[in-house]
Amino acid sequence: MNTRRVNAAADVIARAMENGRQVPAAMAMALESAQMLMSPEQAAELEALRRKVADLESQLAALTAQGQVLRGSRSTPSPEGEFHSFLHHAHTTPHDLPPLGGAR
Repeated sequence: MNTRRVNAAADVIARAMENGRQVPAAMAMALESAQMLMSPEQAAELEALRRKVADLESQLAALTAQGQVLRGSRSTPSPEGEFHSFLHHAHTTPHDLPPLGGAR
């Protein structure tokens, strides 16, 4: 039971009663207008989505932990310096094309 939702519903019902509504159908209409009611199908779908989110969050946590282990197990440091950048001229110069000015 979610006490926050129960308290919110109780608040809506109390306000409906303050406005002179005493019939259960009138209180249900107040809950519906506050968008606090849902069909059994919607409730089942919401529960399935919550389970899916929990499953995905646990998968994310496992993959994050695995990534940290893999990053920590690198034996060679990552390259640094002038030639590390992909903007370096060696990476941008097309070596397989003929020189400018056409074939000789």
